[in-house]
Amino acid sequence: MPEYGASPLHVILQQRKLTALLQPVMDTRNGTIVGYEGLIRGPADSPLHSPFNLFGAAQRYGLSLETEMLSR
Repeated sequence: MPEYGASPLHVILQQRKLTALLQPVMDTRNGTIVGYEGLIRGPADSPLHSPFNLFGAAQRYGLSLETEMLSR
């Protein structure tokens, strides 16, 4: 259960609601996949779905390390 007064980011981290996505990295010369880029998203129904918003909130709340660690 979330703590009283907890920010949406605190709740997301407490409930481990980050999602990892893998995006292919393509060689545009021949169309082959040469690797994958890992991406992190907050819950789809949250303003923190965007990584820009998610990591911005982490910085504002002093939770950058916690967010980075859970992202891994």
